[in-house]
Amino acid sequence: MVINFNALKVAAVFASLFAISQPANADGSLIGHSVKVTTINGAQSRHFGRPYAWISNDKVVLARYNGAHGNWDNYLVVRTVSTGKETPLAKLTKLFVGDGAGLTEYLAVSTDKRWLMWFNGSEDSAVGGVYGGELNGSRIFKHPYLSYLSAVSIPGDDSWMAFLSGNDSSINRASIYDMRTGALKTLKFPRPIDIYDNIRLTRTDGQLFLYAMLIPHSTAAAMYVVKYRVDNRITELGRKAVMPPKNAMEDIYISPDCKSIAWTVQGDKPQTLEIIVTDIDGNHPHSLGDIVNPVDDESGSWRMTLAWLPDSRHISYVYHNALYVVPAE
Repeated sequence: MVINFNALKVAAVFASLFAISQPANADGSLIGHSVKVTTINGAQSRHFGRPYAWISNDKVVLARYNGAHGNWDNYLVVRTVSTGKETPLAKLTKLFVGDGAGLTEYLAVSTDKRWLMWFNGSEDSAVGGVYGGELNGSRIFKHPYLSYLSAVSIPGDDSWMAFLSGNDSSINRASIYDMRTGALKTLKFPRPIDIYDNIRLTRTDGQLFLYAMLIPHSTAAAMYVVKYRVDNRITELGRKAVMPPKNAMEDIYISPDCKSIAWTVQGDKPQTLEIIVTDIDGNHPHSLGDIVNPVDDESGSWRMTLAWLPDSRHISYVYHNALYVVPAE
């Protein structure tokens, strides 16, 4: 039996924080059983789809926004949760504050924890595209993607798969970009789908599979968890109808192990949002609590910018200029 002492250490850190740092959650509030990881400047939540990405349960990449030096003077750091120490990513920051800044959608870390990626949503093809590099700064890359919606790293491979749209409402192809060679391969979906951020790739017995949520325009209708095989083509293997736990759904997130779904929905109380977790089939729902929905003065709207932690047992979210973590079980 092999004991992962690093995993045990991180689990103990979170367990102790949840046990002694938080008040009782008698009122069902989400904050009542969440742990604050760090502060996040409010401008980050407005300018980024998600200004952070987890490397492990104990390490998170943050895009820090330094308003004192201009609107886009950002810098990238790795924060260790257990110690609070932040380590700058100097070489990646240089790329990030150059052409790779601007309308950055979100940060993403590859499954092997070596690569960081972000997307510049500018319509200017000179700067718009996918940027990234190894966390140690030894290699960087840029590739232009137009009409780009989402991307995810490929398990066990130095590649990213980016999903591109044929129009404003559907996705009809995916491009696989090899960071080692710069090679690009484009595959077509059997039929266009709406997937956005709700994508996971898994590798089983050497075979690559893609899980995605097909989202209808009516949030009251059934959604579908669609499974694909990815090789020289994308082949749909089947789909299963999944009903939202509540009609007023905001966002959905598939866990890294493809066994659970986190849903953000409008809460039962006025002006609240609620996180509900189900299994991958949409069954066995349980609420993690609700939270007052603050409206951003600039955009008039607000999202919780959820992300699963790598262990698929915790969820993070941004609220009132801070990053929080809550158990998903």
